[in-house]
Amino acid sequence: MIRKFQPAENQSDFANLKSAYLELANAPDALKYLSYSGQPFDEQILTDWLHNHVAAGVDYFGALDEDGKILGIAVIKSNPVNGFELMGLVVDARQRGRGIGKQLVEHIIADAQQAGFRAIETAVFADNQPMLRLVIGLGFQPVRMDFHRRYDGMDGVWLKKYL
Repeated sequence: MIRKFQPAENQSDFANLKSAYLELANAPDALKYLSYSGQPFDEQILTDWLHNHVAAGVDYFGALDEDGKILGIAVIKSNPVNGFELMGLVVDARQRGRGIGKQLVEHIIADAQQAGFRAIETAVFADNQPMLRLVIGLGFQPVRMDFHRRYDGMDGVWLKKYL
């Protein structure tokens, strides 16, 4: 099941999302693809993000198992001027290969279409082959590069899906 979290308004959503985000995003195999600096996600910074997500135009979606445990998280940012961006996607390493990331991205695509957006952008590090395969397989096309974007010099690839 995919559901939208409201951490700024719902304390249970805040606690569940914060715990899952810190665990999933700070896992060594995920952090490399989520952090430009290589630094782990800090609890205080994440708390500020979750409390201020509405003002920032950021939404969080979680893929849940039958017991309500978060298996994956998608972060989007949208507004009518700057468009719709998939800012991050992380899936529990023990659950990868089961289509959870694909379900989250498909849900995000449907959400963007329903909101009237005509395109979705996302940035992926060039060495993140699973994410590149996923988004390209869902119709995203490379549109530009950010050279030497990550702390180790890895390039970032910007992709766009036209709706």
